[in-house]
Amino acid sequence: MNVVRRSSRHSAGFTLVELLVVIAIIGVLVALLLPAVQAAREAARRISCSNNLKQMGLASQNFHDVHLSLPPIDMGDCWAPWAVFLMPHMELQNYYQNWNLKKRYYNQPANAGGQLKVHMCPSRPKGIRTGNGQARTFPLGGGNLVGPPGYSDYAGCQGTTDHQVPGISYHDDHFNGALRRVWETLHQDSTAGLVSLGRWGNANQQDPEETYEAWNYMANLRYMTDGTSHTFLIGEQHVPVKSVVSGPVWNGDLQSQYRRFAGHKGTQDPTTGRWTIEYRLCSDPNATAFQGQSWDLLFGSSHSSVCQFVFADGSVHAISNNIDFETYHRLSLRSDGLPVGDF
Repeated sequence: MNVVRRSSRHSAGFTLVELLVVIAIIGVLVALLLPAVQAAREAARRISCSNNLKQMGLASQNFHDVHLSLPPIDMGDCWAPWAVFLMPHMELQNYYQNWNLKKRYYNQPANAGGQLKVHMCPSRPKGIRTGNGQARTFPLGGGNLVGPPGYSDYAGCQGTTDHQVPGISYHDDHFNGALRRVWETLHQDSTAGLVSLGRWGNANQQDPEETYEAWNYMANLRYMTDGTSHTFLIGEQHVPVKSVVSGPVWNGDLQSQYRRFAGHKGTQDPTTGRWTIEYRLCSDPNATAFQGQSWDLLFGSSHSSVCQFVFADGSVHAISNNIDFETYHRLSLRSDGLPVGDF
């Protein structure tokens, strides 16, 4: 009996059509899941940024416990700004111990600063920002002095005003935000010697070896009559993503690196409703100018739709880019006496 054996040539693999269908399904799933993954990553980055601000807020409270004042916005042109004063309260004593607060930024060693993680928002593209140490040559000699490096994505809120000319005058409206400049009381330089002064900290920028011998901090919480929970302290500063202008946060010589304004000043046009000067919350991470103001005066972030601030009470809030401008203005001032709306 002959047995006929048949061999099947039917393939057990996928057909081309089936393979294309599977690939299409995977593509659809990836397209659906990718936004969710990106959103989760941004949420994590935003929390990390919020934690940075929280540390700064707690450090500011600790500074106040010791000095009965919040840290100064700066000590004057060329001297230390707020970020330096927070160092010993943020477990950064190894950097702070290299500082001599009596001397200029340019007289500090390179290891007095650095690119610290707590000053970096993970949502902001780093691009070409370097925060290299800045240099300056003084007319009375001293050579080309270079200070420590390290930029920051955060800035102190100075309200809507600076000190006014003459700089020796004092008024409560000067530095009307949470952070104010120091009041210099004793000064030493090579020409005038040791001089007793009463003025907002600043010097003639001629002598590289002049020093501040004594000063007063000017931001006691009891003068914050609007309430610490309604006053900006430190927030995310707007820096255009592709900007090369990003120097060290440690240098009081260039305020664009560590301070910002918020709100309005001057008079309001009854027809347009616009103020003489307006510092709005920048909503475009790439903007080199926004609503008529230079980028280096404004707060803004790379988070979607919000900018984060730590308030004077240490709480952190995500402020909508669409916040009512008058509310934004009132949050930047420490004692205007006006009620703050929802934010």
